[in-house]
Amino acid sequence: LPGAPTFTSLTAGWYSLTLRFSPPTTGGGPITGYAVNCTAPNRATLTSAPKTSPLTLSWLPGGVTYTCTVAAKSALGTGPASAPRSARTLKLF
Repeated sequence: LPGAPTFTSLTAGWYSLTLRFSPPTTGGGPITGYAVNCTAPNRATLTSAPKTSPLTLSWLPGGVTYTCTVAAKSALGTGPASAPRSARTLKLF
């Protein structure tokens, strides 16, 4: 399996989050994609399967703190998740 990606930044925007990460440096063959999970209290878990970084999640509720992880995928399966990062989405009012 591939190793864990390095989560380089999680940036809050107006009702959005932008995740930046770098590929893992260990094992698992070529990376075929990533599994992103973002959670917030009393909210559904957001999932996405980007092929590359960065990833922007839009149309999120403002003023909510999300905690996100990213894991790399290869033909052998999904590797361990990165260390979590948290950010609070911005809102106009």
